Amino acid sequence: MKYATQEISEGRFEYTPEISNDELGALSYSFREMAERLKRLESLHLDANPLTRLPGGRAIEDVLQNRLDAKGPLAFCLLDMDNFKAFNDHYGYASGSELIKETARVIEKSVRSYGAPDDFIGHIGGDDFVLITSPERSLVICNEVIQGFDSMAPLHYTEEDRGRGYIISKNRQGDEVQFPLMTLSIAVVTNLHRRLTNTVEVGEIAAELKEYAKLIPGSVYVVDKRRKDEAPAVSVALDLMTRG
Repeated sequence: MKYATQEISEGRFEYTPEISNDELGALSYSFREMAERLKRLESLHLDANPLTRLPGGRAIEDVLQNRLDAKGPLAFCLLDMDNFKAFNDHYGYASGSELIKETARVIEKSVRSYGAPDDFIGHIGGDDFVLITSPERSLVICNEVIQGFDSMAPLHYTEEDRGRGYIISKNRQGDEVQFPLMTLSIAVVTNLHRRLTNTVEVGEIAAELKEYAKLIPGSVYVVDKRRKDEAPAVSVALDLMTRG
């Protein structure tokens, strides 16, 4: 056990002492469980986004695949800020970074208030976040996130820009255009109406829903209630939370 402690303390989490059927064996089993947990935590830490310290892409994929394999009720929420690039270009990188960190805090606070201990928050990068929770909790959390974001985001604009409701910035073609104040689009994918088996499938559905949500004015979440064999435009349930 002394050797096992040394191995684990030096980061070799794959080492597992042999187990016997006595009290020492029970302690050995606890060491093995501790090593596995530390290995998972180290993986999350190494993959964390440097800005928000939330788990990144690899951890998101691993957690999602584990939930899919478990076949329990699942809600995968993809969160994206609308018009963030225009804000970032207009106000600068530091302001954009602070807004991303504030958004992460809004999501974390919402999950603490209405989520469960096993709910997962990830930061893909830029202004894209992920929440993995259960279907029954997802809509309450999404509502809370939207309300928190819509209260917080306008405060990052100047009083003048906030008052007129838009900023003037360049689009991807280099033309100066008006961009509304930022809103939040959330795509919610669940396995209540279809069997989901892999992360690629979930990601494709979420990306499609997100683009649909971004066409709707204001901050919204869109829940997919389609069956697997239904066309993209069929039976998409909309639950809207609009700004102001």
